[in-house]
Amino acid sequence: MKNLLTLFAFISMITSFAQKKEKQELIYKLNSFKNSTVLNASYNVSKQQIWDAVYVMMKQEYKEIKKQDFEKGIIEGYDQGDTFKEGFTTEIIGSGPYRVVFTMNRQIRYINKDRSYTGWYDKNEIPQDYLFKIQNSIYTTLYGSFKYSPELINEIDAYNASQTKDKYKLVLGKDY
Repeated sequence: MKNLLTLFAFISMITSFAQKKEKQELIYKLNSFKNSTVLNASYNVSKQQIWDAVYVMMKQEYKEIKKQDFEKGIIEGYDQGDTFKEGFTTEIIGSGPYRVVFTMNRQIRYINKDRSYTGWYDKNEIPQDYLFKIQNSIYTTLYGSFKYSPELINEIDAYNASQTKDKYKLVLGKDY
């Protein structure tokens, strides 16, 4: 009897692990597709359209536009607070399809326990989630909301159909 319970527990554990792994692999595919579509986008639109989309994104993200040059395709935004100073430059490159290149100049400082400030530190790397956010903003402005390929949608539907409990299914807006 004890061996039977142990065998049952072992089989349940393997089945659960396989379901989680299959779900994780599908989520990884979905995220990879989204990232490759949005982050590596080249825009086959007019220069005025890409300029407008980048300008909208910059106005949403930064309080001040310090410089804009349509001919060079450059827009510079700036924002400042007690603990940060941030300059962000976008440059539209190419002659069609266009690409957008980003440069960040950020300085940060921290508040000590005695409410004094530390010195300023350079932190110019653009965080991956922020890069995705701004690229997605430009992509959405130009092409509308992001859509997954029919093949991936079919894989999601097949996976969800094979699941007996709702808690194991992939949910639009939560998982992808």
